Amino acid sequence: MPAASAPAVDPGEFRRVMGMFVTGVTVVTVEVGGEAHGMTANAVMSVSLDPPLVCVSVNRRARMDKFLERAGGYAVNILAQDQQALSQYFSGTWPHATPPEHRLVPWTGGPRLVGCLAAAGCRVEGILEGGDHRIFLGRVLDLYRADGTLSPLLFFAGRYISCAIRPWRPWPRSTSGTPRKCRSSTTTDAGRWSRLYRERGGHPSPGPTVSLDGYGSPPAKNIVGMRSTRSPLRPSAQRVRPPKSEARPSI
Repeated sequence: MPAASAPAVDPGEFRRVMGMFVTGVTVVTVEVGGEAHGMTANAVMSVSLDPPLVCVSVNRRARMDKFLERAGGYAVNILAQDQQALSQYFSGTWPHATPPEHRLVPWTGGPRLVGCLAAAGCRVEGILEGGDHRIFLGRVLDLYRADGTLSPLLFFAGRYISCAIRPWRPWPRSTSGTPRKCRSSTTTDAGRWSRLYRERGGHPSPGPTVSLDGYGSPPAKNIVGMRSTRSPLRPSAQRVRPPKSEARPSI
């Protein structure tokens, strides 16, 4: 269908529909002139394995659009569940005068946020036009992944949600060494099997179980915005104090 004759799409409904897609939450960081700049974004995706490419979509009106172009590189910091305050802070929806405690350290592409689940340091490989946004294609140069239990911060339908992942345990085996099976698919047998498995310390599903629970206060309209620092990056700094946010709405 030609673009001129395509039916109009309500922007608010478009935002609500796309909000049904569960995403992680990142803070995209750059360093320009010795200053660190960060923007909360969930319009981030991996593009290619060979070569390793990612991309981030940024509103043309956002200051981060110009910073990305000037910096020539960026870092994508994937937030952990306990970093919701930083998501709000770097999106301009933090309700307090004092910023949440955090630390940025110099890294490949852009500063890395201490405490994040993972990060990708990138060089800007290309800039694509995307309506009222521009898409910054990044060639991945360095990777970071935290150790231990990993609980990501997620975003769904305009609010933050938690994700609890229980490790998978193998199906219990009978005395003959073969996996136990239900005699039939009846509700009674399925319930008996579930109870048996729970009693043995497992859960009835043959793979990881993910439970989602909403928590916290939803941000204002969206989670995309930015913060900037006025001081040079210092690895020993305990807190970065930026000026007031100049966030711009984006999807």
